[in-house]
Amino acid sequence: MAKITLETSLTSDSLRTRLVVFKEHTLGFIMPGRTVLSILKGSLLKGSPYLGIRDPVPLAFLDDGDLRTANINDFAEFGVDDYYFNFPDLYEFEGSI
Repeated sequence: MAKITLETSLTSDSLRTRLVVFKEHTLGFIMPGRTVLSILKGSLLKGSPYLGIRDPVPLAFLDDGDLRTANINDFAEFGVDDYYFNFPDLYEFEGSI
């Protein structure tokens, strides 16, 4: 699993939106050149404090190792349809087509 830090997020040369899992309880994304985590869906069972919250979370407030690149199984686990994210020119996650 690829760990993501503020430094790697800012220095990434990718123009794709990166889909990530925050502390194993929240699925989100980081847009290119941005320093915030946007929330897609949090898991009540896993203790996510981001249930129904759509406000972005500044990456500066996150500890190194809190984020990892999402994989195809995370979409099913969080109940998010991966169909809308299977555009390799736009989105980056492990197992994307």
